[in-house]
Amino acid sequence: MTTHDRRDATRLLQRYLVRFDDAGEMRLAFTNDVSPEGMFLKTRFPPAPGTGLRMLVRTAHGVVRRS
Repeated sequence: MTTHDRRDATRLLQRYLVRFDDAGEMRLAFTNDVSPEGMFLKTRFPPAPGTGLRMLVRTAHGVVRRS
């Protein structure tokens, strides 16, 4: 595998605090990068790949909720 990034969307290197519901347990994470296609979450309790999440993201411009 090369070090070339194969993603089409530009990623914004931004750190946001994220809270997410994992089977009834509230977990915390931080973003490393964000793009229109998704975000990388750094957490001690990663959900399984493909798991649907309900998230609350706090930014300088307010709170964003996503399901």
